[in-house]
Amino acid sequence: MMGAMLQTALTLKDHGNVHVARVDADVNKALGMRFAITGYPTLLLLRGGRVYEFKDVRDPKLMTAFALKDYETMESHPIPPRQGAPPSKKTTDAPLDVVVLTTDDVRALSKPALVMFHAPWCGHCNKLLPTFGNVATALLGEVRVGSIDGTNKLNQPLVQAFSITAYPTVMMLHDGQYTPFEGERSIEALSAFAQGGYKTAEGTLPLPTIPTPMAPAKKTMEPVEMAPSVHVADWTTETFDTHMQGPANGTSELVLVEFYAQWCGPCRAFSAVYEEIAAELKKTSNVAVVRIDGAIDEELRTRLGVENYPTLLLVDKTNARVYKFMGKQRTKEALLDFVESGHMEQEGVALVLPSSKLSMLLQLVAAIAVISGGVRWSMKAGRGGKKVTKGPKNTKKKIQ
Repeated sequence: MMGAMLQTALTLKDHGNVHVARVDADVNKALGMRFAITGYPTLLLLRGGRVYEFKDVRDPKLMTAFALKDYETMESHPIPPRQGAPPSKKTTDAPLDVVVLTTDDVRALSKPALVMFHAPWCGHCNKLLPTFGNVATALLGEVRVGSIDGTNKLNQPLVQAFSITAYPTVMMLHDGQYTPFEGERSIEALSAFAQGGYKTAEGTLPLPTIPTPMAPAKKTMEPVEMAPSVHVADWTTETFDTHMQGPANGTSELVLVEFYAQWCGPCRAFSAVYEEIAAELKKTSNVAVVRIDGAIDEELRTRLGVENYPTLLLVDKTNARVYKFMGKQRTKEALLDFVESGHMEQEGVALVLPSSKLSMLLQLVAAIAVISGGVRWSMKAGRGGKKVTKGPKNTKKKIQ
């Protein structure tokens, strides 16, 4: 990512009207919360008082085009105000029967509740709120319906615990579990979901542990260090390709790969858990646990479709398939289950490998032969390797 960002910055430098900057949201937490940053890396363009998010493949050409022109075709929202500034007049308040919930309220919930994570600047959220209000009115006294402002500093523990990455996000909290709502955002569909539909819906997970309030400011400013690699092997593109192109041993050979970046706070926080996973899987001889710096090995990162950090992939060398861990909670238990059997629920994607060196050499020789056409090369003694042009033989008779 850093390489792509640097190339983009150098290209945009010639245009003069686009500045490229980087913000460590782990250190600048207030700014991260202001823009509701929930994942890394997140690329935003601030232009004309509005915010545009880049969601395409992180390629320098695409990023440059986005910054100069392509942003015009994308959705945007006003730049959120600083904390303490008066809210925008366009912000829609929660309807009367929708309860405004905070982190403490969610901790205290004892009965099922339908909740929506939203942001004041989110147009889709403001559009959904009236519908959500009608659902709350229809279910009044039966199911609690609440809204959670994901940009509120007090609600950041909830945003982190539930891994909220987009607004609006609707879910049912019930029986020590939560079930995301994936249906049509209509009064009928939401009501049916809240009245029991969630019991048969897919995606139900245990309620996550909601973190306690942050430690004092000085503590939060100290970055979490990357855990030392004891059981996790550090690989490069060359290591990966060499391993995958080697002969299989006849059994299912699995490689668990984490793509990370040194500057990625969530990567550093996850590193200790990843070490525990590696230690556990070390007992299984056919599972290798490795990590690859995606900021350095950009070609491999792009080839495997990695767009953010950390990303966890399980590669089956024998079947040449790649499976992506999609769980919202990167826990030891969840990942061990994914490696053992969870990945089998996915179809996976084909593993793409570069051509072997011999194959590339043969292709190069063939290409030279085609390009050279009628030119042949002689390496015989006395010819000095000089090229000899093919052509019609000299038919002139020797003069007597």
